[in-house]
Amino acid sequence: MSPIRSKSGPIGAAKKKVAENVDRPRQDSETDNETLHPSRIIVLVTSAGGSSKIDAEQRRCRDLLIAKGLLFEEFDGCDIRNRNKREFLFRLSRSKAYPQIFIEMEGNVYKYVGLFHDLQEMIDSSEIPSDVRDQYNIKTFDEVFAGVAKGGPIFPLSSIW
Repeated sequence: MSPIRSKSGPIGAAKKKVAENVDRPRQDSETDNETLHPSRIIVLVTSAGGSSKIDAEQRRCRDLLIAKGLLFEEFDGCDIRNRNKREFLFRLSRSKAYPQIFIEMEGNVYKYVGLFHDLQEMIDSSEIPSDVRDQYNIKTFDEVFAGVAKGGPIFPLSSIW
């Protein structure tokens, strides 16, 4: 797949590193030629607060995904039970910022999409003419999340916000 364009340049959102152990979360691998289908969105959030900006972005991210009717699950990065998954997602994204958005593919494969500002850019990019988007490989929100199941939050962490 093509990278997603952001302020920091293209992000490799469609990476597929596949670990040898199928039971563990897998990341990107070019050796896996099978077509994987998205199953849901994973949003890595924090209950620690940190700043009003983080709190607002987490809330806006959640509201956006609910408004779009997409199936997603939130993981609290501060919850000790989520430590292994948090560390895996941090390594995949190469960032420790919140909130982070991922697409979980069938077969336990994860794709890093970006941070909240990347979601905003994807929504804004739908107003760019398609020939320009194609020329510069700019993806819209609907293109990136095409195929993700509809539904809403699997396990809402409303206590965080």
